[in-house]
Amino acid sequence: MSNKRKEDSILSYFQKKIKPLPESNVPLPQRDTDVAVENDCDQYDIGHYIKNNLNINEDFKYKLLKNPWVPSIHYNFKKDIVVGNRAFLFKWFSIYPWLAYSKIFKGTFCLYCVLFQTHVSHGGFQGQFINKPFQRYQKFLEKANNHSKTQWHIESSIRFNDFINMTSKNSSVHQMINTNYKNKIDANRKKLIPILSSLIFLTVHKMRC
Repeated sequence: MSNKRKEDSILSYFQKKIKPLPESNVPLPQRDTDVAVENDCDQYDIGHYIKNNLNINEDFKYKLLKNPWVPSIHYNFKKDIVVGNRAFLFKWFSIYPWLAYSKIFKGTFCLYCVLFQTHVSHGGFQGQFINKPFQRYQKFLEKANNHSKTQWHIESSIRFNDFINMTSKNSSVHQMINTNYKNKIDANRKKLIPILSSLIFLTVHKMRC
């Protein structure tokens, strides 16, 4: 048996026996406002988590924050009109990064305030954009700007940034550990090859003797 074939058989043996650490469970999706997957509406519609955000685990919360359900650019918002006669405009997504649309409620919410609600003792009542949808689009820009300045939105935005930074950092650390672990396994394999090759040679030689 040639040295090359010996090395291949030894490596094949250890690849079957040694399993690497699992990859990180924290995905890194990006919010896509151009293409919507309508079938994902049931899971990623922010409307499911109004007053029910405590039951969301951190991995799913990260997915929901980075890639909430977004209607298609061709979505018929006119059929969702509940108040007045003006429909939601898709371009508003590019103005407010915290904006989320709920097909369930036929209205808009603040993604940060829904998932990171704070208890602010002053500054008004937590109503539209947080506990109930905003649907009066004639005054959308005015009300959205006012919401951005509220104390509870500022506090929720801080919590959002802290959560994203911490989750991303933990994911990077996990990936670094996993990479180092794999590198160490590869290094150990290379060290074992000449040792095992010698043992095989000695065993075969003794058998022939």
